[in-house]
Amino acid sequence: MDATPATDWEIDEVFARLDPESAREVELAGSDIAQAHQMFSCLASIRQADTIRHEGEVLAVFGWSIIDGAIETGFLAKERFFRPDIPSVRFLGRHFRALQDRSGGIPLISHSYSRRATAPRWFDLIGYDLVATDGPCRTYRLPERSAARQRQRFRHPASGPEGGGREDVGKR
Repeated sequence: MDATPATDWEIDEVFARLDPESAREVELAGSDIAQAHQMFSCLASIRQADTIRHEGEVLAVFGWSIIDGAIETGFLAKERFFRPDIPSVRFLGRHFRALQDRSGGIPLISHSYSRRATAPRWFDLIGYDLVATDGPCRTYRLPERSAARQRQRFRHPASGPEGGGREDVGKR
């Protein structure tokens, strides 16, 4: 999987084939599809939206804004993104931590309206804490990262005690 700055075409691609559950979440959040599309287009114009791809296929769009010292996020995807053969949880965890590192280690906040039984586990695996529940909305917080943690490099487990393996695993 990879992420690149979102383009209008890619945002259109996600919205044209939007997962039905994602569309329902937009409505539960008090918005509509047109407003959500406009929001992601605006975020893309200021380079605060990324497209997430798997094997070259655009699967999702992720946007963010820094508000009150935290990164507030938005995320919508095609149905294929949620399939078990897509390594989405691991990838998003790395992507979110990289965004935190670029933003000075501040916390990342996500509001979830998902009814998927797997959603709370995804947030937990990424490292989020559930901080509030208000009706259908669950608010999750990915804790801030210390300056030392931002600089830390990890040795890939396959490198063994002698080293020689990849050292950049924590940087992706």
